[in-house]
Amino acid sequence: MVAFTPTVLVVLAIVPIALALAAVAWRRRNEPAGKPVVFYLLALAAGTTTYGLELGTADLRTKFLLVGISLVLMSLFTGAWVWVALAYTGRSRFTNRRTAALLAVEPVLVATAGALPPLRSTIYELPASGGVGSMGSIGGEAGLVLVSHFVYQLALMFVATVLFVGLFVRSRHLYRVQATALLAAALAPWLAIIVPTFDLFTAFDVSVFAWLLAGVAITVALFRVKVLDPVPAAHASIVEEMGDGVLVLDAEDRIGDFNPEATRLLGVDTERIGAPIADVFERWESLDRDDPDAWHETAIEREGTRRYLEVQVSPFFDHHDRRIGRLLVLRDITERKRREETLARYKTVFESIQDRVFVLDDAGRFVLANDPLGALLGIDTDALLGKHLSVVVADDDLELTPEAGARSGDRDGSENYESPVEVTIETLAGEAIPCEMRLAPVSLRDVEGTVGVVRDIRRRKRVERSLRETTERFETLVAASPLAIVAADSAGVVEA
Repeated sequence: MVAFTPTVLVVLAIVPIALALAAVAWRRRNEPAGKPVVFYLLALAAGTTTYGLELGTADLRTKFLLVGISLVLMSLFTGAWVWVALAYTGRSRFTNRRTAALLAVEPVLVATAGALPPLRSTIYELPASGGVGSMGSIGGEAGLVLVSHFVYQLALMFVATVLFVGLFVRSRHLYRVQATALLAAALAPWLAIIVPTFDLFTAFDVSVFAWLLAGVAITVALFRVKVLDPVPAAHASIVEEMGDGVLVLDAEDRIGDFNPEATRLLGVDTERIGAPIADVFERWESLDRDDPDAWHETAIEREGTRRYLEVQVSPFFDHHDRRIGRLLVLRDITERKRREETLARYKTVFESIQDRVFVLDDAGRFVLANDPLGALLGIDTDALLGKHLSVVVADDDLELTPEAGARSGDRDGSENYESPVEVTIETLAGEAIPCEMRLAPVSLRDVEGTVGVVRDIRRRKRVERSLRETTERFETLVAASPLAIVAADSAGVVEA
């Protein structure tokens, strides 16, 4: 017969509250820690029920049976609390069968001690007679198993508290309600230590109320504040000191967390937590959010300065392959874009030069050539890139070029390095064109290269040849003439 005293009714009032919370948590069962929270609340309801019946039962044998069941259920919901902490703080890799087996050891030992008559005294030394109230209040003496059970509970409470407080410290950007819920969930079980408890010092165990408060707090954190849900799952992806800006978004594309670089690029701060990402990043709607491998190039205005960004959007999923958020990565490419624009301007100037210009690397291979040089050679300039200078300069002339001296180690000491050298250029059609080549050193990032200018000297060669032929004919005429021939300049001075 159970006596429903005011104390028993107060304790049993916890049961419907715990069941209601379990029903609420069940609606979020697919979220991180959802199912462990449900199990914890159900175990708490069952344990509180047996404890309430224990308080209202006067029969000593029945009371001891209820004590054993209550202790086993208490071990179960304390272990479930650690499981909740592991799942909620993003350590799901530890929520496995091995952990479950370890957490089941202590409840099995308690159940064994209660089931075997010779070991029952290790739980409680039974009083001479029964009565309404807790076992401790009617004269029962705690045994070794019971004391060990309390120590075990303290150890599990400590582990869960460290996990929750660690998440609270790491996740700087939390809602006020959520921060309060996390701290309450972490600290509530310790009220059982502050208030004399465990039946050792009071008429009944008030720790069940502390565990109920913890259940309320974790349900609030789990159910009411959606924006934190992806944070534990993606927290390992957020590196505070990484060079790229990173923002964690929830399933509704609201800001859940971010790193300092994201603050520098977008100006996002804690006031923006929970705000749609489109409010702080106006280019959001134009991005392809379904391709995690795609990088999108965009430009933003920030404090009067135009900055260029590469943006990547990667979804992340729970263990049911349901998308629970997105990871937005922002890479500042402003300096690179400015260098590219400068290079484009230089290339425009380079292509506009009418002289034939090219650039060689330190091995004498073409890395750049303009269109006039390609027209001279009868080849597309792109086809020339990567080829050695020897493909266009005759072999006999190649060793005469300053570039050859530079490759042999005489770059700085060659007195003709920047002096023009006459070479023969071979076109794609096999035509040999006399040219004048001038080369000069140029820095190509980590290596030294060569810039060259080629000038077609066919016309000059024709003039020189014509002049030489005329001179030879004149000298032959003078030598063969029987007359004395004297040459004088305009002042009458004899030259020869």
